[in-house]
Amino acid sequence: MPPPLSTPYVEVEETVRIAPAVPTAPDPELVESANQTHRRVQNGLFQRATARGYHCFRPGAGEPDFDVAWRTSAGRLVVAEVKSITAANERHQLRAGLGQVLKYRHRLRRLHAGDVVAVIVLPGPPLDPMWAAITAPLGVTLTWPPDYPNLAELETRAVV
Repeated sequence: MPPPLSTPYVEVEETVRIAPAVPTAPDPELVESANQTHRRVQNGLFQRATARGYHCFRPGAGEPDFDVAWRTSAGRLVVAEVKSITAANERHQLRAGLGQVLKYRHRLRRLHAGDVVAVIVLPGPPLDPMWAAITAPLGVTLTWPPDYPNLAELETRAVV
């Protein structure tokens, strides 16, 4: 039997008042850099998939806003979302990306019937290696340039 959780729950105060946030503008250079990284990684994924003989797609009318998709030779639809990460935003970006690809996979299965495989593409390996253990049981593949590990297995891996 696993050990019990360690800290008993204590009811939280329900009437807490929060001071209004002071809006801040994002740093334009950081936004530009993130956008350039995203586009570079997205184009690299397209080039990698094309080199493997896949015909890549962008979202069509009524389809979710994924970054790149393709069909494998086995007929599986692969849907990919690119996420730019830094040490400061990795957790937020991977949480967002995971939610996105799970929703994309669900919608595309309903629209196109058949196997749909979800992929999150990063500019490099995740800083926290636990992300692979989190995403794998959900059937979500993590990959990154230059070698795009785990992409070749999309042909044969079990679909969740």
